[in-house]
Amino acid sequence: MSTATKNSLEKVAEEFYKEVTAELEEGLMIRRQSTTDPRGYGNACAAMAALNASPLDPELDRITAPTLIVASERDRHCPPKAAEIIAAGIKGSRFEVIPDAGHQIPVEKPRELARSMISFLND
Repeated sequence: MSTATKNSLEKVAEEFYKEVTAELEEGLMIRRQSTTDPRGYGNACAAMAALNASPLDPELDRITAPTLIVASERDRHCPPKAAEIIAAGIKGSRFEVIPDAGHQIPVEKPRELARSMISFLND
């Protein structure tokens, strides 16, 4: 990975974790691991570009399975409002917000996420 790319990724991670600085190092480690393989990074970029060009919103009403939509209160990358839009497009879905969490809910609030999932699956 080039130094410029590494610096850019660290700046993005710092932005994600600026309200939860204690988790910055772990967040940086996750970002570094997930972007080590240039193909994986390229695939993620291509997927985001495809979603920009052709959003999935019009397809949401085709989902008929029970669906749990989980958002995190302080996620700047995919804020709760975006998750609300997804939930509104899926009839009968359940929408929950994990308080005091940023983008990486499984890292930041794994117990809370697990509780939400278990509760949903038990209903």
